[in-house]
Amino acid sequence: MSLRDFAAYLGVSDRTVSNWEAGGAGYQPRAESQGILDTALGRAPHDARTRFAESLGMSDT
Repeated sequence: MSLRDFAAYLGVSDRTVSNWEAGGAGYQPRAESQGILDTALGRAPHDARTRFAESLGMSDT
């Protein structure tokens, strides 16, 4: 999914997603943004959630 497509899917601006990416691993999104991201992750297919968890060195449980 492109940055633009991802932003549209989440209902945020392209710039918002760019800021998230530019912030790096230490970036902490605002509570509202974190809620949007949490909802998107919760709706993602199981394999996507597994890959996300593995990228953080965690299990997806």
